[in-house]
Amino acid sequence: MGTYSAHALQGQMCSPLVKVGMVGDPHRGGKAVVAGSRRWSLCPSDHGYGCGRRHRVLHCGMAAMAGRISGNNCSLTRRGPFRERHLSVSQRPLSDDGERAVCGKKIDVSRTGKRSLKRGCRRQSPSLSSVGQLDCDRALEGECSASKGDVAIFGKLGTERKVDWFFEDVGKGRAVIARRRKRGDWLVRRDGGAVHCVNAVDEIAATQDVRTVKRDMISSGERKYMFHVQGGGLVRAAVDRHEDRCTIAIEIDDSEMLSLDRDADLFMNWGLFRADCDAWVVLDEADSPPGTVPVAGEDGGTESGWEEAEAMRTPFTKDPSGRLQLLMDLDARAAPFSVKFALFQPYKGTWFRSTKGTDFTVPVGIRPGKPYPLGVSWRKDGSANFSIYSRHAEHVTLCLYDDVSSEPQIELDLDRLLHRTGDVWHVQVDSVTGFSRYGYKCKGELTWESGNRFVEECPLLDPYAHHVSPLIQETDELGPSPRMLGLLVPDEPSFDWDVDVPPRHRLEELLVYRLSIPGFTAEESTSVPEELRGTFVGVLDKVDHFKELGVNAVMLAPITVHDDKQGPYFPINFFALMPCYGVDGDVFSASAGLKTLIRELHVNGMEVLLEVSYCHTAEGSDEEPINLSMRGIDNATYYITDSFGHLVRTGSSGNSLNCNYPPVQSLVLDSLRHWVMEYHIDGFCFANAGALLLGPNGEHLSRPPLVEAIAFDPILSDVKLIADLTFSETLRFPNWGRWAEFSGCFNNDVTKFLGGSAEHLSSFATRFCGSADVFQGVRGPAYGLNFISSLPDVEDQADEATELDFPSADLQRQQMLNCFTALFLSQGIPVLTMGQEYGCFSAGMLAANSEHGGFDWRLLESESGQQIKQFISNLITIRKRRSSIFQEGGESNPEKRPAEDGDIYLAFNAHNHSVDVTLPEPPEGSEWFQLVKTSAKSKPVVVTAEETISDEQFTANTIRMDPYSSLVLEARSARNEQSTTLE
Repeated sequence: MGTYSAHALQGQMCSPLVKVGMVGDPHRGGKAVVAGSRRWSLCPSDHGYGCGRRHRVLHCGMAAMAGRISGNNCSLTRRGPFRERHLSVSQRPLSDDGERAVCGKKIDVSRTGKRSLKRGCRRQSPSLSSVGQLDCDRALEGECSASKGDVAIFGKLGTERKVDWFFEDVGKGRAVIARRRKRGDWLVRRDGGAVHCVNAVDEIAATQDVRTVKRDMISSGERKYMFHVQGGGLVRAAVDRHEDRCTIAIEIDDSEMLSLDRDADLFMNWGLFRADCDAWVVLDEADSPPGTVPVAGEDGGTESGWEEAEAMRTPFTKDPSGRLQLLMDLDARAAPFSVKFALFQPYKGTWFRSTKGTDFTVPVGIRPGKPYPLGVSWRKDGSANFSIYSRHAEHVTLCLYDDVSSEPQIELDLDRLLHRTGDVWHVQVDSVTGFSRYGYKCKGELTWESGNRFVEECPLLDPYAHHVSPLIQETDELGPSPRMLGLLVPDEPSFDWDVDVPPRHRLEELLVYRLSIPGFTAEESTSVPEELRGTFVGVLDKVDHFKELGVNAVMLAPITVHDDKQGPYFPINFFALMPCYGVDGDVFSASAGLKTLIRELHVNGMEVLLEVSYCHTAEGSDEEPINLSMRGIDNATYYITDSFGHLVRTGSSGNSLNCNYPPVQSLVLDSLRHWVMEYHIDGFCFANAGALLLGPNGEHLSRPPLVEAIAFDPILSDVKLIADLTFSETLRFPNWGRWAEFSGCFNNDVTKFLGGSAEHLSSFATRFCGSADVFQGVRGPAYGLNFISSLPDVEDQADEATELDFPSADLQRQQMLNCFTALFLSQGIPVLTMGQEYGCFSAGMLAANSEHGGFDWRLLESESGQQIKQFISNLITIRKRRSSIFQEGGESNPEKRPAEDGDIYLAFNAHNHSVDVTLPEPPEGSEWFQLVKTSAKSKPVVVTAEETISDEQFTANTIRMDPYSSLVLEARSARNEQSTTLE
């Protein structure tokens, strides 16, 4: 048996709370632990303890000690799985002022060699608390009787190091919490005359009358926060959540708080908020922590009724070490919300706030979150991280909506100190269950010169939202209601790409067909089932049409969300698909439909190119503003403004995207990467690409950062980049050897020359041979995309012509065939727009949707439509067969030309009268064979092999060409009589 004596250190008896503290090295006097007002010390006696050895004082298993204070004596008995131990302590006064001490008797502790501690290790003992007499055999199992003034010690002892149990009476005697670090908690709750002992982890949520939970959470809380106090000092806070209850611990480090009166009480002035940090919510008295009183105002500090309360005031208490602490137990089912507070000493009327002069904020159910990635990202624990860029916003509010309501169910005002990193606002919400949509409200300076256009009450769409709800058209009744919101999709349906292998055609091999999703299959004339019309899946039904034409790439008009009134080239968001393009009219069917379309086109050897518009958006101008997203979030950042803060226009739009400003540049790059990684897009055509060269002040940049970044982005290294310069014909676009160009020069010069303008002869020859004036150096003809958007105007020539004895309609058709001949047999990439295969050159075809018409399949099936389609198909066949000339420019290097390929002769008569053309001598042993002949007086002919020119057409190396006609000859030594004649 080892024997110890207990000696008392002098202290004051001012609290019913008594703790027996840590037992350290018995040979060196142990360790004194402050328990309420008493200081206790255990030291070794001279009775039989082994020299230089330490033994465990506490043992494994369930153990308890109980006893009764009677007069100046205290008798405690420890019961456990080993055997009973007895402690006898007497109390006697030391002085006249009521100070007491404990003079030691003996504590017997069994010595168990196998349980001895290693040198330097320490254990803590159970603690002593005046919670009433407790039946030790039932202490950890359930209820037992108690009476005032009784003492109980109980605990569950473990074998791990640093197992720390302590008991403390909190909340005006309502509850006692026993805590064991890293191993769970036990809650002792006093209800009238009974004492309950339950597992705090499992039962604390159901204990509604427990207002405060005493735990050492500052070091072990799930989420910890630290704030610097103005004038010195720290405020530490920790939040723990167990099912439906949330515990908040706040601790004050007052070592440097010089203006703090340590003898006066310190209070926390606080409230809860979500949407507006300046509008606190005050709890009812029943839900408030113990000792909380309502106050009428911040400065007055006067108490008021709960109905008139503007804040709550709760006192801090000191723990045994003298630290100021306050703990609160709140209903976690109300989360997410934030606790906002300031420190107050009524004695001097002193307020303590953060170093920035703001109140402290501790979020519940929400975390500070991460600034990257922008948009919504999902964590493994089911929480959602929201992040949005806004440099000029002073306040940002996250709004969460359910499926049907136009009003937000929850609004979370983001604190600048916790939820802002640089210019990015962010928050992580523990659970978004019950919410399906989200948006933001932004507040900031509203002066016109600043360029800001904040609308405080208008919910706005996240620019990084990947899925959006349908657009609500603006009406007078809507007011601040949201017009478009982002969708919360934690578990997006997966898609089976199988083994998707993009074709990766070379630029010079491309034969592009350009279409719009809604217009291509929207008409009743299509054979597509009604439920598939105007959708991605509906286009799949027409893959055979692409194959019959012979194209190997499909270019889709913009498919991102837009306002139908303005058209697809005025986007609202750069990531999200139009929900109406899905079979079910929702974002999930639209996403699955696009992926299915791309996968099947890849299987058939066709690439998918996507038109994108980053020059402007659908948010209108300053005169006719439409607040949907970026305009209300940070107009001065996302759009180009002049020195007066007015929006700069590009073309017919009312705004210009500030795409070379770094945050907007990142937005564009992220969206391009999204389309490549998520949807396997093979290339992009940038509409009105000249706007990509504008700087933050509207100036033209010779080396625009965005264009260069796209050219060298590693994820975009394999995709095709096309700049649409239709409206910027004279602009020199920086290319870095990566950018191809969609130029309007080809359309203008070809149609004007074929219409009879002799002054465009040289320009026509330049465009036909690959636009060497534009594509030189590292780029060749393959970097130019050629298209025809309108037919030559021949009305004036038809009136003046003397040899034209056929109707102008026939002349128009003749010119259309001439344009196709020039388009598909010139050097460069030919682009055919939907509808042109049956003769429709409507400028609004690509902007057509299901309400404004689209592709007319009945015209395609007509005799004329089939003739034109076959004419185009045969031209494509010739182009593929003679790729060394039309695709690769092989005429400059005859050695690389296949031996069986001969010379090609092309002629266009743009006069309104016939012309005799002298043919060059064919190569030795060869003859001229007719491949293409267009004439309004006879049947147009296109042959895919060879056909000898008849004697009627060929006399003495000359040939007569009819007005507005074209001719293509091929020199070959062998003959194939197979030909195709178009009626």
